[in-house]
Amino acid sequence: MTSLPAIPAGYADLLDDAAPATLIVTTIRRDGLPISSPVWFVAADDGLQVTMGRGSLKVRHLRRDPRVSGIIMAPGEHNRYLWLYGTAHEALADVAAD
Repeated sequence: MTSLPAIPAGYADLLDDAAPATLIVTTIRRDGLPISSPVWFVAADDGLQVTMGRGSLKVRHLRRDPRVSGIIMAPGEHNRYLWLYGTAHEALADVAAD
């Protein structure tokens, strides 16, 4: 997702690496229907970074239509969440195999 907007007071902890929050990311299928799935994430200077397999369904959706939304759920608090939306940008990382 692109640059993060101002995070409302009381929600910044959801972006902290120490908090085990979950990001539910929603992409758009070829037929136009949304599909959601949980992913691990880290907050970066310019947005959220998530790891997805290069050939995964989510990546294929985002390559075709980069619009994305997500909800970060507060651990143990079903009624506290942070909703985000934006445009996904692919960044390929080189991973060394041992």
